[in-house]
Amino acid sequence: LERGVKMPALETLDDAPWIPYEGFMRALVLRGNPGEVGELLVDFPPDAAEDNELHVHPASDRVVTVLRGSGTFVAVRNDERLELSLVAGDRVWMPRGILHSFFSGSEGLLVHSIHLPWIDLDDPQALVYPTSV
Repeated sequence: LERGVKMPALETLDDAPWIPYEGFMRALVLRGNPGEVGELLVDFPPDAAEDNELHVHPASDRVVTVLRGSGTFVAVRNDERLELSLVAGDRVWMPRGILHSFFSGSEGLLVHSIHLPWIDLDDPQALVYPTSV
């Protein structure tokens, strides 16, 4: 976790081509060429869980920066469950294969996610649950 990361001011995003993401969230793909560095914004509604189960991204590393709102990042490292409170400016690095999930606070959570490399969101290796790891 890195605290106090400065990101450029966000322009109005209401007219951007957001897509539904994992049911209740929305995503805005900024760069999405498979095999290259990818970027997207993920907007969580208030008091939501990214997923009710921990999951992994087996084919890409992630760097996630909180742009707006607050929440909690949950991860498992060395068989220990870790919970980190997140606020705007915090950055989390997730190497591929780390069990994790995000939870938004009462004002929601907007994050910028860098994927190394980009895996299309509908690719089966983009998100895998522990039972199939």
